[in-house]
Amino acid sequence: MKKRVDDNFLEPLKNRPGLTSLKFKQDLKKKLLREASQNRRSRKFKHLLPNLLTAALLFLSIYALQDAIRGMINNDSLSHHGNKSVPLHDSRSSNSSNEKNVDDFDFTLTEEEIKAYRSFSKNLNEQHLKGLNPLSVAKLYVQANLDQRFDVTYALYTDRQEHILWTKEENENLPDSDIENTQRIFKNIEKGEFIQTSDFEGYIKYYKDDSKSPEAMMGFSMIKNENGIWQVGFMPIQ
Repeated sequence: MKKRVDDNFLEPLKNRPGLTSLKFKQDLKKKLLREASQNRRSRKFKHLLPNLLTAALLFLSIYALQDAIRGMINNDSLSHHGNKSVPLHDSRSSNSSNEKNVDDFDFTLTEEEIKAYRSFSKNLNEQHLKGLNPLSVAKLYVQANLDQRFDVTYALYTDRQEHILWTKEENENLPDSDIENTQRIFKNIEKGEFIQTSDFEGYIKYYKDDSKSPEAMMGFSMIKNENGIWQVGFMPIQ
């Protein structure tokens, strides 16, 4: 329902010359109504402006809070799952004589082999290998590969000059073997049988799967050095 302007506020203008015509009254009413409507909208906007600013600030605050929470979640996720390094499968002593090193790889070291491995890994002194049979030395080589200790794997290679194929420095530039490949190649090596072929040479015969088929048969080369210590041949897999 449209509001009408009361004629009372036009009373002072009725007796003024030129302002008493009906047309003037109608025009004046329209002008006053228009100005009144504009004034109401202006007052309404003035009241609305602070509310709009408040709502905008609240929205920005909520957005900033959500962004901060997302950042905290991402950082926490990275700290738990990001920057993941290759796990080291260190041998650990236990009350039993054997121990599994990797969940999906049935590989064990005896307590004697664990002790020899730990001592040899510290200073790479071949005297820690003295008295170990060829199979035990081969198992230390496998363990070093599982632990990604390539300095240890090189130190386990034969030191007979005629059998050395590359230097320690060159070994450091060779591609690293991954753990899964090590598990695949050396599976069941601890069940292998050492076959000696000369005074200082031999190989470990084993099957990399349970079929024991000719295709699954593997040979791991071993060489005894001049001090009577069994070592691993370069490129041992035959």
